Amino acid sequence: MRLIRWKRIGQSGQELVAAVLFSFVIHGLLITAVLLFSLVASPKVSVPISYQVMLVNAPAAVDQALPQETAPQPPKPAEAPAPKKTEPKARFAAPRAKPPAAAKSSMPDLSVSKNPKKKIDEQPETAAEKEQPAPSGSASPAGTAANKEAVAVSAGPQNQLPGLSSYLPLVREKIARNWNPPPGVREAKSKVMFRILRSGRVGDVKLQESSGNFYFDQAANRSILSSSPFPQLPDEYPREYLEISVDLAEKN
Repeated sequence: MRLIRWKRIGQSGQELVAAVLFSFVIHGLLITAVLLFSLVASPKVSVPISYQVMLVNAPAAVDQALPQETAPQPPKPAEAPAPKKTEPKARFAAPRAKPPAAAKSSMPDLSVSKNPKKKIDEQPETAAEKEQPAPSGSASPAGTAANKEAVAVSAGPQNQLPGLSSYLPLVREKIARNWNPPPGVREAKSKVMFRILRSGRVGDVKLQESSGNFYFDQAANRSILSSSPFPQLPDEYPREYLEISVDLAEKN
Protein backbone atom coordinates (compact mmCIF):
# COMPACT_ATOMS: atom_id res chain seq x y z
CA MET A 1 0.00 0.00 0.00
CA ARG A 2 2.74 2.44 0.73
CA LEU A 3 4.42 1.83 -2.61
CA ILE A 4 1.21 2.57 -4.54
CA ARG A 5 0.51 5.80 -2.67
CA TRP A 6 4.05 7.02 -3.24
CA LYS A 7 3.77 6.51 -6.93
CA ARG A 8 0.56 8.54 -7.07
CA ILE A 9 2.03 11.42 -5.07
CA GLY A 10 5.39 11.50 -6.83
CA GLN A 11 5.58 12.91 -10.41
CA SER A 12 8.29 12.69 -13.01
CA GLY A 13 9.71 15.65 -15.02
CA GLN A 14 7.98 14.63 -18.25
CA GLU A 15 4.59 14.60 -16.59
CA LEU A 16 5.09 18.15 -15.30
CA VAL A 17 6.07 19.44 -18.73
CA ALA A 18 3.05 17.81 -20.32
CA ALA A 19 0.74 19.27 -17.67
CA VAL A 20 2.14 22.78 -18.14
CA LEU A 21 1.81 22.60 -21.94
CA PHE A 22 -1.73 21.32 -21.65
CA SER A 23 -2.68 24.21 -19.36
CA PHE A 24 -1.14 26.72 -21.79
CA VAL A 25 -3.10 25.27 -24.70
CA ILE A 26 -6.37 25.36 -22.77
CA HIS A 27 -5.81 28.96 -21.62
CA GLY A 28 -4.89 29.99 -25.16
CA LEU A 29 -8.06 28.47 -26.56
CA LEU A 30 -10.15 30.18 -23.90
CA ILE A 31 -8.58 33.57 -24.63
CA THR A 32 -9.12 33.26 -28.38
CA ALA A 33 -12.71 32.17 -27.80
CA VAL A 34 -13.36 35.22 -25.61
CA LEU A 35 -11.85 37.57 -28.22
CA LEU A 36 -13.88 36.08 -31.04
CA PHE A 37 -17.05 36.25 -28.98
CA SER A 38 -16.43 39.90 -28.13
CA LEU A 39 -15.91 40.76 -31.80
CA VAL A 40 -19.01 38.93 -32.95
CA ALA A 41 -21.25 40.12 -30.13
CA SER A 42 -20.23 43.78 -30.41
CA PRO A 43 -23.05 45.76 -32.18
CA LYS A 44 -22.32 47.43 -35.52
CA VAL A 45 -22.58 51.16 -35.36
CA SER A 46 -24.09 52.70 -38.54
CA VAL A 47 -22.94 56.19 -39.32
CA PRO A 48 -25.82 58.25 -40.75
CA ILE A 49 -25.29 60.10 -44.02
CA SER A 50 -24.95 63.79 -43.45
CA TYR A 51 -25.89 66.47 -45.98
CA GLN A 52 -24.68 70.01 -45.96
CA VAL A 53 -27.36 72.55 -46.78
CA MET A 54 -26.42 76.09 -47.74
CA LEU A 55 -29.15 78.65 -47.12
CA VAL A 56 -29.15 81.40 -49.73
CA ASN A 57 -31.01 84.64 -49.28
CA ALA A 58 -33.62 85.55 -51.88
CA PRO A 59 -32.24 87.98 -54.50
CA ALA A 60 -33.34 91.53 -54.15
CA ALA A 61 -33.70 91.84 -57.95
CA VAL A 62 -37.13 90.18 -57.76
CA ASP A 63 -38.48 93.05 -55.72
CA GLN A 64 -37.16 95.48 -58.29
CA ALA A 65 -38.73 93.64 -61.23
CA LEU A 66 -42.25 93.87 -59.77
CA PRO A 67 -42.62 97.64 -60.08
CA GLN A 68 -41.29 97.46 -63.63
CA GLU A 69 -44.21 95.22 -64.70
CA THR A 70 -46.75 97.72 -63.39
CA ALA A 71 -44.90 100.59 -65.08
CA PRO A 72 -46.54 100.14 -68.58
CA GLN A 73 -49.84 101.63 -67.33
CA PRO A 74 -49.31 105.11 -68.84
CA PRO A 75 -50.26 103.99 -72.42
CA LYS A 76 -53.93 103.81 -71.31
CA PRO A 77 -54.63 107.43 -72.31
CA ALA A 78 -53.79 106.41 -75.89
CA GLU A 79 -57.07 104.41 -75.98
CA ALA A 80 -59.10 107.57 -75.37
CA PRO A 81 -58.63 109.07 -78.86
CA ALA A 82 -59.74 105.81 -80.49
CA PRO A 83 -63.46 106.19 -79.59
CA LYS A 84 -63.33 109.78 -80.84
CA LYS A 85 -62.53 108.52 -84.33
CA THR A 86 -65.49 106.13 -84.28
CA GLU A 87 -67.96 108.98 -83.73
CA PRO A 88 -67.46 110.57 -87.16
CA LYS A 89 -67.74 107.13 -88.73
CA ALA A 90 -71.25 106.81 -87.33
CA ARG A 91 -72.12 110.17 -88.84
CA PHE A 92 -70.99 109.10 -92.30
CA ALA A 93 -72.74 105.74 -91.94
CA ALA A 94 -76.11 107.40 -91.56
CA PRO A 95 -76.41 108.69 -95.14
CA ARG A 96 -75.44 105.26 -96.50
CA ALA A 97 -78.87 103.96 -95.54
CA LYS A 98 -80.38 105.97 -98.42
CA PRO A 99 -79.54 103.51 -101.25
CA PRO A 100 -82.14 100.95 -100.06
CA ALA A 101 -84.80 103.43 -101.14
CA ALA A 102 -83.45 103.31 -104.67
CA ALA A 103 -83.40 99.53 -104.55
CA LYS A 104 -87.03 99.48 -103.53
CA SER A 105 -87.89 101.65 -106.50
CA SER A 106 -86.29 99.09 -108.80
CA MET A 107 -88.46 96.29 -107.45
CA PRO A 108 -91.67 97.45 -109.16
CA ASP A 109 -89.74 97.64 -112.44
CA LEU A 110 -88.98 93.94 -112.11
CA SER A 111 -92.58 93.09 -111.47
CA VAL A 112 -93.59 94.98 -114.58
CA SER A 113 -90.99 93.22 -116.69
CA LYS A 114 -91.92 89.70 -115.53
CA ASN A 115 -94.43 89.19 -118.29
CA PRO A 116 -92.14 90.16 -121.21
CA LYS A 117 -89.41 87.89 -119.86
CA LYS A 118 -91.74 84.94 -119.96
CA LYS A 119 -92.57 85.73 -123.56
CA ILE A 120 -88.90 86.04 -124.46
CA ASP A 121 -88.11 82.72 -122.74
CA GLU A 122 -90.90 80.98 -124.56
CA GLN A 123 -89.73 82.17 -127.97
CA PRO A 124 -86.15 80.73 -127.87
CA GLU A 125 -87.47 77.41 -126.60
CA THR A 126 -89.70 77.02 -129.60
CA ALA A 127 -86.94 78.25 -131.91
CA ALA A 128 -84.43 75.82 -130.40
CA GLU A 129 -86.84 72.96 -130.76
CA LYS A 130 -87.28 73.81 -134.43
CA GLU A 131 -83.58 74.26 -135.10
CA GLN A 132 -82.37 71.03 -133.39
CA PRO A 133 -83.84 68.48 -135.80
CA ALA A 134 -82.67 70.42 -138.86
CA PRO A 135 -78.86 70.05 -138.38
CA SER A 136 -79.16 66.51 -137.07
CA GLY A 137 -81.08 65.43 -140.13
CA SER A 138 -78.71 67.09 -142.59
CA ALA A 139 -75.36 66.25 -140.92
CA SER A 140 -76.08 62.71 -139.76
CA PRO A 141 -76.30 61.01 -143.17
CA ALA A 142 -72.92 62.31 -144.36
CA GLY A 143 -71.21 61.67 -141.01
CA THR A 144 -72.56 58.18 -140.53
CA ALA A 145 -71.76 57.24 -144.12
CA ALA A 146 -68.12 58.29 -143.69
CA ASN A 147 -67.88 56.47 -140.37
CA LYS A 148 -69.41 53.27 -141.75
CA GLU A 149 -66.75 53.14 -144.42
CA ALA A 150 -64.06 53.39 -141.72
CA VAL A 151 -65.61 50.64 -139.53
CA ALA A 152 -65.63 46.94 -140.40
CA VAL A 153 -67.28 44.45 -138.03
CA SER A 154 -66.73 40.70 -138.13
CA ALA A 155 -67.67 37.82 -135.85
CA GLY A 156 -65.42 35.29 -137.55
CA PRO A 157 -66.90 31.80 -137.86
CA GLN A 158 -69.85 32.93 -135.74
CA ASN A 159 -71.22 35.00 -138.63
CA GLN A 160 -73.20 31.97 -139.79
CA LEU A 161 -75.01 31.53 -136.46
CA PRO A 162 -78.71 32.39 -136.48
CA GLY A 163 -79.72 35.98 -135.73
CA LEU A 164 -76.35 37.61 -136.47
CA SER A 165 -77.09 38.64 -140.05
CA SER A 166 -79.41 41.37 -138.76
CA TYR A 167 -77.57 42.01 -135.47
CA LEU A 168 -74.07 42.82 -136.76
CA PRO A 169 -75.23 45.83 -138.85
CA LEU A 170 -76.70 47.34 -135.67
CA VAL A 171 -73.36 46.92 -133.90
CA ARG A 172 -71.53 48.53 -136.81
CA GLU A 173 -73.85 51.55 -136.92
CA LYS A 174 -73.47 52.24 -133.20
CA ILE A 175 -69.68 51.98 -133.30
CA ALA A 176 -69.60 54.26 -136.36
CA ARG A 177 -71.50 56.95 -134.46
CA ASN A 178 -68.90 56.94 -131.65
CA TRP A 179 -65.82 56.62 -133.89
CA ASN A 180 -63.88 59.91 -133.68
CA PRO A 181 -60.25 59.39 -134.72
CA PRO A 182 -57.72 62.15 -133.99
CA PRO A 183 -57.27 64.61 -136.87
CA GLY A 184 -54.13 64.62 -138.93
CA VAL A 185 -53.50 60.85 -138.76
CA ARG A 186 -53.20 59.20 -142.16
CA GLU A 187 -53.12 55.59 -143.24
CA ALA A 188 -53.75 54.40 -139.68
CA LYS A 189 -55.73 51.31 -138.79
CA SER A 190 -56.48 49.59 -135.48
CA LYS A 191 -58.14 46.28 -134.74
CA VAL A 192 -60.05 45.80 -131.49
CA MET A 193 -61.44 42.55 -130.05
CA PHE A 194 -64.28 42.56 -127.53
CA ARG A 195 -67.27 40.56 -126.30
CA ILE A 196 -70.94 41.44 -126.22
CA LEU A 197 -72.80 39.75 -123.39
CA ARG A 198 -76.38 38.61 -123.81
CA SER A 199 -77.55 41.74 -122.00
CA GLY A 200 -75.74 43.89 -124.59
CA ARG A 201 -72.95 45.08 -122.32
CA VAL A 202 -69.33 45.08 -123.49
CA GLY A 203 -66.53 43.09 -121.86
CA ASP A 204 -62.88 42.11 -122.43
CA VAL A 205 -61.94 44.97 -124.76
CA LYS A 206 -58.45 44.30 -126.19
CA LEU A 207 -56.33 46.02 -128.83
CA GLN A 208 -55.41 43.21 -131.19
CA GLU A 209 -53.52 45.26 -133.80
CA SER A 210 -52.02 48.70 -133.11
CA SER A 211 -51.94 51.52 -135.63
CA GLY A 212 -48.61 52.79 -134.32
CA ASN A 213 -50.27 55.94 -133.02
CA PHE A 214 -51.14 55.98 -129.32
CA TYR A 215 -53.98 58.50 -129.64
CA PHE A 216 -55.48 56.64 -132.59
CA ASP A 217 -55.51 53.37 -130.60
CA GLN A 218 -57.08 55.11 -127.61
CA ALA A 219 -59.83 56.51 -129.83
CA ALA A 220 -60.47 53.01 -131.17
CA ASN A 221 -60.93 51.57 -127.68
CA ARG A 222 -63.06 54.55 -126.68
CA SER A 223 -65.44 54.02 -129.59
CA ILE A 224 -66.19 50.49 -128.33
CA LEU A 225 -66.59 51.42 -124.67
CA SER A 226 -68.79 54.43 -125.41
CA SER A 227 -71.07 52.25 -127.57
CA SER A 228 -71.94 50.01 -124.62
CA PRO A 229 -74.59 48.77 -124.12
CA PHE A 230 -75.42 47.34 -127.53
CA PRO A 231 -78.81 45.83 -128.30
CA GLN A 232 -79.42 42.51 -126.59
CA LEU A 233 -78.29 39.41 -128.40
CA PRO A 234 -80.98 37.75 -130.51
CA ASP A 235 -83.05 35.08 -128.80
CA GLU A 236 -82.12 32.53 -131.44
CA TYR A 237 -78.40 33.09 -130.81
CA PRO A 238 -77.30 29.94 -128.90
CA ARG A 239 -74.34 31.30 -126.88
CA GLU A 240 -74.05 33.56 -123.83
CA TYR A 241 -71.72 36.08 -125.50
CA LEU A 242 -70.64 37.17 -128.96
CA GLU A 243 -66.96 37.76 -129.73
CA ILE A 244 -66.42 40.47 -132.35
CA SER A 245 -63.40 42.02 -134.06
CA VAL A 246 -63.63 45.57 -135.41
CA ASP A 247 -61.27 47.21 -137.91
CA LEU A 248 -61.17 50.98 -137.43
CA ALA A 249 -59.53 53.16 -140.08
CA GLU A 250 -59.30 56.89 -140.75
CA LYS A 251 -62.29 58.69 -142.18
CA ASN A 252 -62.28 59.60 -145.87
